[in-house]
Amino acid sequence: MSDPSVDQIRELYSRLHERSPEPLVLPATWLDATLPFGPSVVRPGARVLVAGCGSGHELRGFQTLPDVEVVGVDFSEVALEEARRRVGPGVQILQADLTEPGLAERIGRFDLVLCNAVADYVPDSSALLRTLAECLAPRGVLYLGSNTTDHARKRVQAAVKLLGVEPSNEAAVRHALRVLDAARPDAPKLADLEQGVIEVDLLVPFAHHRTLSDWVALAEPAGLHLHGTIAAPTLVSALPDADAVPLYGLGTAGLALLMDIASDGGGRAALFARTPPISPPFGDLQALRAWVPRGLGLGGVAPMTGDPHALLPITVPLPGWGDWSAVVPAWVVELARRADGSSSIGALADALEVAELGETLVLSLYRLWLCCVVRLDPPVGAGTLAADANIPPA
Repeated sequence: MSDPSVDQIRELYSRLHERSPEPLVLPATWLDATLPFGPSVVRPGARVLVAGCGSGHELRGFQTLPDVEVVGVDFSEVALEEARRRVGPGVQILQADLTEPGLAERIGRFDLVLCNAVADYVPDSSALLRTLAECLAPRGVLYLGSNTTDHARKRVQAAVKLLGVEPSNEAAVRHALRVLDAARPDAPKLADLEQGVIEVDLLVPFAHHRTLSDWVALAEPAGLHLHGTIAAPTLVSALPDADAVPLYGLGTAGLALLMDIASDGGGRAALFARTPPISPPFGDLQALRAWVPRGLGLGGVAPMTGDPHALLPITVPLPGWGDWSAVVPAWVVELARRADGSSSIGALADALEVAELGETLVLSLYRLWLCCVVRLDPPVGAGTLAADANIPPA
């Protein structure tokens, strides 16, 4: 017999599937900069699985990509009927439980598995992660969108209960949200949320909002490694140079865990892969010189003129998420502009006559790397990327 909570979830989302939040946008530069293997996983010929596709909003987003095979899976047939109407032919849509053993044998393996706003509501998280890991190609990437322990759901439900409000009474619930908003005047306004978001995200009677460390621990037995979160670089961008240097050794995964501890945000966007992360040796300038940069986020920048040491603000737009920004010397921007994946950091620094700048070079590259302006690849040996040795078999 199936777990009663599964039946409850199925019934709820069969009623509310059309009232779910709008789908996310996945910035390609973030994927390219964070993962140890490029080019982008969402390239022509890629396979994308939307795990928990609901009524098809995210499926439609991937439909616009050229030569990408998109598959959607959900356990609600009611939602899938709407998804089929929304996306039309050309997208494979299947009913399945995401904790089902052997799902990968049924649908194949994928370059990108997108599981957004789903994992918090699946009772058996370990089974979910095992299934998603099995659905990944050897270089595949899992995007896991989940809520943090600071999510407003517990506060909202406690207030609703204390005020004696029936969750079905929309006006009374809105009043409770306005009361909570008054206590946190600087926080985003809960009372301004769409009714569908309130019902699905705040009033849902079952959810487990975990720390990122908890998700990492659950992912490890499934053979998945954390590679970072989209919010983590903002922690470094807000720090002065002297406070950023001690964070070199954390890499993107460690920085993501630190950000999860420090932040009070309600949600997170994390990347997992079957390969472990590879972090550039920012603490060793000589070793770093052999790494190879490739520019990602400064397309169309004019060649450097004027004072090479003038400080320049740079901004990397991430559609759907805002911008990342940093302030670096002009010569660093020029280095990023010239970084086409064919020359090492040392060769570019020598050409710009800035190799002697040492720590300034390292710190600037660290900020550019975190802000997705450049990706940094380890030295090439025997014609293959060093990361290839860590790629598990399918």
